[in-house]
Amino acid sequence: MPSRHTALAAQLLISLGLIDSRLTLDATEALRLAPLVEERWARGASSAQVRAALVYGWPPQPVRSARALVEDRLRSGRPVPA
Repeated sequence: MPSRHTALAAQLLISLGLIDSRLTLDATEALRLAPLVEERWARGASSAQVRAALVYGWPPQPVRSARALVEDRLRSGRPVPA
């Protein structure tokens, strides 16, 4: 069972689909990526900053893999908006 902090990170990731349906993740994908969100939080980013870094700036075309794109943005260290 994930920690409360990990569950909150996964919930943030699942909420991306409400902002842009192309970024819809299932619970398994979100839990797998949650530690990357927790790393951002540990570096001082707010949830709003993490969410903005993940959802804004996508080209208008369809997304083939929401999980892969979100993971790439989290791992690449895409800067969080100030």
